[in-house]
Amino acid sequence: MPAQISNPDDSYTIKVAMVRTQARVGQWLTDNWECLLLPAEASDPDQATTCATLQLLLHRDERTAYRMNLSSREPKLFIVCDLDDEQEDELMHPLRISASQDLAAAYMDGGEEDVFSAPMPAAVQCWIEAFMSRHGEDTSDTGKRRRRGKGEKHKGAKDAQPETTPHSQENLS
Repeated sequence: MPAQISNPDDSYTIKVAMVRTQARVGQWLTDNWECLLLPAEASDPDQATTCATLQLLLHRDERTAYRMNLSSREPKLFIVCDLDDEQEDELMHPLRISASQDLAAAYMDGGEEDVFSAPMPAAVQCWIEAFMSRHGEDTSDTGKRRRRGKGEKHKGAKDAQPETTPHSQENLS
């Protein structure tokens, strides 16, 4: 679990609005949800079904994920939502927002919450870059590329080669 905020500058407030539209699939109507990101002080959009003001928190141990996201063609923010299906009018409630693809993937693997992505606003990209400048790049040795070839299979490859003994040399002559 990420550590607590070490600095108030490591938190950014964003309003998340969930917009529901219905689409016909065969003879059935299905709900489609879209996520809109707004400045925290913005009023709720008319088309929004639910809105929440969330804190985007940055954590030092997720710097590699932030860098990967910022280096992508279209950086995204990931919004974790919960579908309230106990009410007659099922609503999607935003619970958490993150810039970490790893965290979003963990929630998707869990399967209990829905995860949406939205384009990362330029102001948020600059704010994350400033965080990265303050705290430096993550240089820990945890990436798959760095680990490749260092497993047991690789270590055992050297031992698997046939040994030459004096008796085996005689059989070759």
